[in-house]
Order: sequence, then C-alpha cells, then structure tokens
Amino acid sequence: MIVNINTYSDADFVQSFLYKTVALAAIDLFDYPLRMMIRINPADVTTWIECSTWADNGRIVITDHAAGAFTLTIPIAVLSTLPVGVYNHSLIQTQTSTVAGVSSGSGLRKDIWRGTLTHAAGPTRWKLGDL
Repeated sequence: MIVNINTYSDADFVQSFLYKTVALAAIDLFDYPLRMMIRINPADVTTWIECSTWADNGRIVITDHAAGAFTLTIPIAVLSTLPVGVYNHSLIQTQTSTVAGVSSGSGLRKDIWRGTLTHAAGPTRWKLGDL
C-alpha cells in the first residue's frame, strides 16, 4: 500500500488510520508494535524522523487494537527543524512471537505501507512553546 504524507513546518501532523483487509475487515493490532522511519533515500544511514508505538517514542498510538485503529503524530518540535524536501518512509509491523505467555519482541516484520513525506515551509512563525 502507498501512503503519501504532506507536512508543514508550522503545525503538528496528526492523522488517524484504520488498518483493514481489502474486504474492509479490521486487522487486530494487539501486541503488534508499529515502527516508521523517514529518510531522504531508503539506503541512507540518517533517519530524519522515527515514529513507533514503543513507550520511549509514542508517536504512534494504537487507539483501538481490535478495530485496527491508530494515530500517527509528528510534533511541530520535530517538523519545525526538518529541512524542506521529499522523504521516503515505511510503516512496519512486528508480529511478535509469544512463548509461555511471554512476548519475545522478535518475529515477522510485515510491510504495512510505504510512501513519501513531502515537507514544506509553513507561513506561520512563532517560538516553540508559544500558543
């Protein structure tokens, strides 16, 4: 699946998604961590933005795992410093394996989507922290 995103340097990016099959059945996201990295070129070492469901990042929040619902947030604090340009991204789901009720954190990596993030300068300017 291709998902193209447009962001601006003067606003947070917040978008909700529903992960479903082609037949529109919800895909349960319970215990399936999501991770997205944004790079200029996919082969680059530099990651400009990382978003994940992990607690230390939290830019992807699963809002209803049974319905396949999640929200992606990229805060203005990140977007205001991102150079204007076109970036590549992918969202990957890790299907964790559970043995004796303990999640191993390793497992099949499933491609949810790929696409571009086009970042532009926004016309509104303020100091971060101002309302």
